[in-house]
Amino acid sequence: YSYLWSNGATTSSISGLIIGTYSVTVTDANACTSVCSSIITQPAPACNLVTGNLSIVLDQKETASLSDDEYVIYANPTGTVLAATYSVSGDITKTGIAYGIATEIGRVLASFSTLNYVITDDGDASCTIGESNYNFSANTCIANVNIAVSCDDSGTPFNPADDTYSIFLDPSGNGIGTTYDVSGDFTANNVSYGSSQLIASGILISSGNKTITVTDGTTSTCQIMNITIDPPAACSSNGVAKLDLVKTVDLAEAKVGDNVTYTIKVRNTGTAISNAIEVLDSLNSSLQFISATPSSDYNSATGIWTVGVLPINGEAILTITAKLLSIGVTQNYADIVVGGNNDSDGPINNHDVVCTTVPIELCTGTTFTLNIPSTYTDIQWYKDGVLIAGAITSNLIVSSVGSYTFTSKDSASACPVDGCCPIKVIQGTNCCPAKICLPVKVRRN
Repeated sequence: YSYLWSNGATTSSISGLIIGTYSVTVTDANACTSVCSSIITQPAPACNLVTGNLSIVLDQKETASLSDDEYVIYANPTGTVLAATYSVSGDITKTGIAYGIATEIGRVLASFSTLNYVITDDGDASCTIGESNYNFSANTCIANVNIAVSCDDSGTPFNPADDTYSIFLDPSGNGIGTTYDVSGDFTANNVSYGSSQLIASGILISSGNKTITVTDGTTSTCQIMNITIDPPAACSSNGVAKLDLVKTVDLAEAKVGDNVTYTIKVRNTGTAISNAIEVLDSLNSSLQFISATPSSDYNSATGIWTVGVLPINGEAILTITAKLLSIGVTQNYADIVVGGNNDSDGPINNHDVVCTTVPIELCTGTTFTLNIPSTYTDIQWYKDGVLIAGAITSNLIVSSVGSYTFTSKDSASACPVDGCCPIKVIQGTNCCPAKICLPVKVRRN
């Protein structure tokens, strides 16, 4: 056979052709011929996926635990001759995803370090793009927000209730822009990367955890979601109450039937409010209750003064008026029996005692026995400040006027250990013997 092509070629086949119509005449040994022709046109373009455009967002799930953190995977594949949608297979699967926008294609726990995936065009199963061992940490856009918090005591160092805190962020990552935005429980926009920046302040510590999302200012899918921010510990200490009780009496010396007025003051010199304070001030048998101010706060039957609440530097005052019924020394004491918020100095300064002397009249040639409670030990009596030799018991027989005192090393009584008020013995004013009637006989001489 011999061949003659329309382009002048004489071989059985031709190549390197351009678009057009080509014919060939074939002649055999008997000079028989046959003519064939063919048209060469432009082939249809094929699907071509160029990139998957994956982006990774860390979702911290609004918890402090790392175990439930997730990588959120977005894809926005591009290429040529693409269908309307694509599908994903491998470690994550999703179908019917529209091209043209970054779309979440799946989530995996942040404990995963790599990802295997394939993106397939839904119009051409042979049109794919994918990757094995795609590294999450190397491709997470914002990898860390570097949170710092600082506490402010709001000028009240003993009141944790009003402590606030400030939040500082310093995000870092791969392929970030120049600024970022914060959304969630508080917002901030166009914050510059590169240094720790104040994001929010004046947040009450007592308001609990806060949740935010940090988003790159250039790429909306470049973010860390649902970041939990724990408040710091309060920087104010819990103050403690410190109660001090002081008691006074208006008369150090009086006579039977006189009224005496006791003044009791309770002050909170601590650094916290004190609650439910009660003071015991009982009147002994030498006193007859007359009145109290404020009358509604004092129960004369039980001796309880209900003070209630005392703020820091607060003071409460009670006055009690009573009638003196007997001679000698009458003492009256007051004790804080309920101290509210654990009084910081315990029983110190929570007790006070005062006394009033009613002088004892002593007639010449008579004696009087002075008695003190048996609770006193190691007693030593004095007269006018001079030690009385051998006077070391709770009873002292006196036969002369003077001011008698005692000391004691130890006592369970409310009286101070250096003695109560002096026992004053004065010259009696009515020492004449009782008048008697004698029978008289009259006789006339």
